[in-house]
Amino acid sequence: MTKIILTESQLRNLAKNLNEDSMDNKYRMECEVDVNHFGAKYKGFEIDDITTSNMTLTFDVYMEGRSWGIKDISVYNVQGPSEIEVEIFYYPEDGEDSVDETITIPISWENVDMQKDDEMGYIGIGRDIQIDLTNNENGELVFDGVIVNYNSI
Repeated sequence: MTKIILTESQLRNLAKNLNEDSMDNKYRMECEVDVNHFGAKYKGFEIDDITTSNMTLTFDVYMEGRSWGIKDISVYNVQGPSEIEVEIFYYPEDGEDSVDETITIPISWENVDMQKDDEMGYIGIGRDIQIDLTNNENGELVFDGVIVNYNSI
């Protein structure tokens, strides 16, 4: 057994950090984003591709215990940034070269489509998410939904 000697201020800082970590029950995952734009158009033109950067999502894990052990572990309350910056590659006219533009699209995390993935080797959310984009009645490119894989027991 190893003894560790701490000063009083080091002990206070350690206790403070431990308390802060235990108060924040959020888990985090940096996810790669696949942008699904099937059937959507940008400025009325066919979209060739849409790219974006990774994003960090937070989520909660709830463990329901009984005197005999753990009854259930749930993954819920997935949250992410309020908007996503995407780079859109599209063809403005037939035969012309592809043009790219960067735009920002607001995202809602109210109704995340959680899809169970029993192949994950841990409890939490997957490293890959899908964000669906569509056109609104004005033809603008807008957020349509998000799919997150998860595993729980």
